[in-house]
Amino acid sequence: ALMVNMRRAADDAGCEEAAHHDGKQQLMAEVEHLEDKLQQLHERHEQLEQEMQQQEAEHCAKLLQEAAAHTHNMQRETRKHALELAQEEEDTRARLQRLREAHEEELEAREREAAEKLAGREREAAQKLAGREREAANRLADHERETREKLAQQEEVLERLQRQQAELDEASQQ
Repeated sequence: ALMVNMRRAADDAGCEEAAHHDGKQQLMAEVEHLEDKLQQLHERHEQLEQEMQQQEAEHCAKLLQEAAAHTHNMQRETRKHALELAQEEEDTRARLQRLREAHEEELEAREREAAEKLAGREREAAQKLAGREREAANRLADHERETREKLAQQEEVLERLQRQQAELDEASQQ
């Protein structure tokens, strides 16, 4: 019985050892499997990271391209706006020059008109003055003639009175 027990114990121990050996191999296989899985995960992680970097690079390139296109468009718009402003400035200067010229022409026309009016008024004044001078000369001539006539009449009256006085004196002496 002891032998049987020992044999059983040895069989049990052998089974245990075999089971332990099988468990160890199973664990090692599982560890290998997990290491393979870990390696695959690591490789997948690197692949995903590379894909992400590539997508980021593509996205950055796209953003840079869009930014360059936007910058180009903005530069084109800015140049267009600058040309429009330059044209507007040139038009404004030309309009201002035309206004100045028109204003100068208007001033010259007003000055000519004022000079003509002044010359006309001066002519009128000279004509009126000449007319008044003629009238005054005529009145003076008339007055002188009238004065001479009156003087001549008074001289005649004086001569008559002197003759009458002389006649009276002569008659009174006789």
